[in-house]
Amino acid sequence: MVFVPFTGIDNHHCNVTFGAALLASETADTYIWLLRVFLKAVGSQPKVVVTDQDPAMKKVVYVVFVDTRHRLCIMGSGYRRIQFRR
Repeated sequence: MVFVPFTGIDNHHCNVTFGAALLASETADTYIWLLRVFLKAVGSQPKVVVTDQDPAMKKVVYVVFVDTRHRLCIMGSGYRRIQFRR
């Protein structure tokens, strides 16, 4: 099972959890379904999506969120670095 949190930053610059999901598989079809359900629940696309380097997720972010920027978060060696892609 894969845990997928949807978190963001509010107007007070505090972390907010918008939702979360437990997925049985990490396929592109599963991620497309999840992002479409999230979009329907929230009602608008996020400005930026930060994900890990999951190959399926990298492919589907632009399928569902066409106006959203996608960034990769690389974790390791005790630090985080966001890699810019577009």
